[in-house]
Amino acid sequence: FEESHPSKIILHLLAIHVFHNTIIPKSSLFQESPVQQMQFDNAELAVLTTTEGQSDKYMVLEQQDNICICMIFDE
Repeated sequence: FEESHPSKIILHLLAIHVFHNTIIPKSSLFQESPVQQMQFDNAELAVLTTTEGQSDKYMVLEQQDNICICMIFDE
C-alpha cells in the first residue's frame, strides 16, 4: 500500500459513520458471476467488473442474504 491508503480508508469509514449515506453502485452495472452464491467476510476485498469490462477493487462493509454494501478501494 502507498502511505496515503490507510488515511483514505479511515476518512471513508468516518464519512460513512458520520453521514450514514453511502453511495452504492447499482448492481446492473456489473457483470453477473457464474457462481450463484458468493459469501464474503466483512473487510474482505472483492473485484467487481462492469459490463464495459473495467475492474475495480471493493471492500465489503456488510453482507446480508441478497445485499452486499461495499466501499470502492481503487481510485
